[in-house]
Amino acid sequence: MAPFLPWRDCLADSLPDSEAVQPLFVTVDPERDTAERLAIYLPSIHPRLVGFTGAGEEIRQVALTYKAYFAKVERATSDDYVVDHTSFIYLTGRTGEYLGFLSSGTDAERLTQVLKRLSAPSR
Repeated sequence: MAPFLPWRDCLADSLPDSEAVQPLFVTVDPERDTAERLAIYLPSIHPRLVGFTGAGEEIRQVALTYKAYFAKVERATSDDYVVDHTSFIYLTGRTGEYLGFLSSGTDAERLTQVLKRLSAPSR
């Protein structure tokens, strides 16, 4: 799972009790990211972060919907593997409409600005 440290404080500051924004995490490695592992890992990032995993085909369908890339890459020197993938923060509305995306390198200040704007009452 990718490190979320740059966003953790931003999420805590931006969304302490907000119901306007629901952070979600969708794995691209369902073999390792089981529901049990996500349940342990994700609350350390944000208490309201909800994780999704599923069968490989379900994950592929989600990736296609968001035009995300991922591929399992076997390591030549061991039985282990890595998952190469795009890494974006996708922004959607309450009914699933696409609002945009931010790169995984977006700093906490910018992410805070965007989340506060999107969670404003006028939305």
